[in-house]
Amino acid sequence: DATGRNLFSYEEEGDLIVNFIFDERQQLSNAEDSLKEKLDATENVSDALKETYATLVNNYNTLRVEYTAKAESYEKKLQEYNLEVEKYNSRGGAPPDVYASLAQQKKELASEQAQLNAQSNKLNALVTEINNVGEKANSIVNTYNQGVGLYNKTFGEPREFTQGDYTNNT
Repeated sequence: DATGRNLFSYEEEGDLIVNFIFDERQQLSNAEDSLKEKLDATENVSDALKETYATLVNNYNTLRVEYTAKAESYEKKLQEYNLEVEKYNSRGGAPPDVYASLAQQKKELASEQAQLNAQSNKLNALVTEINNVGEKANSIVNTYNQGVGLYNKTFGEPREFTQGDYTNNT
């Protein structure tokens, strides 16, 4: 094509015979290409797992900060509630309007505690998921490293590769 001329054309009865032979050199080259493809696929999976891991850790950190702030607020309210209850208990009881207010506060604190427990469960589930993804990522990295070791052992040495061997059998 580069010359702009037809240098070769097929003729059933032509004098030039070309035989293509698939030998160990081509087989080795094909095996190398196949292993490279597997390594690339493994690397892509590893990259995806790293991305998932980073997203999960980011979500965990955001949720943890939110949880910590809510827990501190809850603890402060609970401490204030307990001091108020203790004050009225030491006086022999609270008047009915204060008692009703304290009962309402107790109900609100119980609701907050339930929300904190649910958020804590979410955090624990995220930790489990992060650990699972981390283990998968480590396993993939180990598999990749073994593949690289095999590649280097099998194909790491430079070797001469000829495009073709030409012989004249006339």
